[in-house]
Amino acid sequence: MKKLLALILALTLAASLFGCAQTPDEASPSPEPDASPSEPDASPSDSTHTAEPSPAEEPIPVEVGGRLALGEYNGEPIEWRILDIADGKAFVIAENCVAVRNYSDMGSAVTWENCTLRYWLNGEFYAAAFSDSEQRLIVQTAISNPDNALYNIPGGNDTSDKIFVLSIDEANLYFYDGSGAAAFEGKTIWWWLRSPGANTGNAASVDIDGIDRAGGLGVNEFTAGVRPAMWVTL
Repeated sequence: MKKLLALILALTLAASLFGCAQTPDEASPSPEPDASPSEPDASPSDSTHTAEPSPAEEPIPVEVGGRLALGEYNGEPIEWRILDIADGKAFVIAENCVAVRNYSDMGSAVTWENCTLRYWLNGEFYAAAFSDSEQRLIVQTAISNPDNALYNIPGGNDTSDKIFVLSIDEANLYFYDGSGAAAFEGKTIWWWLRSPGANTGNAASVDIDGIDRAGGLGVNEFTAGVRPAMWVTL
């Protein structure tokens, strides 16, 4: 009998202890709360932000008085000064001389049409200085060859060239302020114009001060530089 009572008491005590050990919260955990909505500044569009594309680079302005690079000769890139712009084309002249050459191998009775310099510019120089794609930019141009009005020397027939040098009239137009000085290998030198000089054995030139000299130099002299000019498609 005593053993039975002791067993009942032990069971009752165990049940009581088990009930106290289990609180309602721990026995039946509440489901995890739903994740709170993202804050506006943490929205997917912000957290996965992709940088806006940069606006397209503006093209380098092409304007009269500006410079552009096109071709190279003897390993040196050629910089060109823009003299004029018309109909989607630019009239340019080399900023400095690309070579020192004579105007013609003939000593007299020479005009731009038959001078050595014209054939060199449109042959050897053209082929060596420009790639195929650059050559396609160079415009075949009708060239007028007026007389030398000061000395009454005929300028000869008009020509059609890709590359040429300026006439007296063009030098006066574009370098009227004496800004036509040019250098070769760092030294300022005279450079050829295509107009005839004081006689049929001379060609007009621009001196080291940038002033055109209508009387010019002897055509077979190797003392003047070559400053090519041309029209190019923009």
